[in-house]
Amino acid sequence: MTVEKLNRQRVVHMLDSFARGDIEVALACCTDDVDFLTHAPIDVLPHMVPRHGKEELRELWQTIWSRYSEVRYKAPVIVAEGDEVATYMHAYFRKRSNDRVVQFDMAVFYSFRGGLVAQIREIIDSYNLVQQVLEREIGPLIVTAGVDWARSRRGLRFHATRQNRENTGLCCKSHKMRAFVHCENVNCVLAETPYLFVHK
Repeated sequence: MTVEKLNRQRVVHMLDSFARGDIEVALACCTDDVDFLTHAPIDVLPHMVPRHGKEELRELWQTIWSRYSEVRYKAPVIVAEGDEVATYMHAYFRKRSNDRVVQFDMAVFYSFRGGLVAQIREIIDSYNLVQQVLEREIGPLIVTAGVDWARSRRGLRFHATRQNRENTGLCCKSHKMRAFVHCENVNCVLAETPYLFVHK
């Protein structure tokens, strides 16, 4: 069997193991110094920061499984060349908090060393992903944030007209009035409207 076929099978095995929730088996497919990087908005998804080594990757995967009860992948495209494997995948994550399914597409690139995964690079359709995680349209929020930022740059003072967040039932009371604020409470919407607030 060629190296390309072996590495393709190794990627599929690792994905299947993670989708079953068998994190240790998935980690066994990686080198001790594995590097993980995803192109995702870490202001909203702070657990998606770069990771180095099995322990940090384990922490990431455990966090994902603490928030989602089911993980499924469809990989219509897997291309291998030497020690490099590229995949295009459809991912489906079911939220523990309300049973809703988050669906998104991503491209993932794996680099092998000695038959083990040494690097993982993900490119995610983050706009679509963030809307599903927050369960709201973010286009209007981005436009509003841009207008408010422009006003603040002209020295104008303004305040948000949004309802008191503590009474909306959407966010935890611990949130502050600042850009995106992530919340570890899975029952919280996880982020606030990205307004800029200028107070006297």
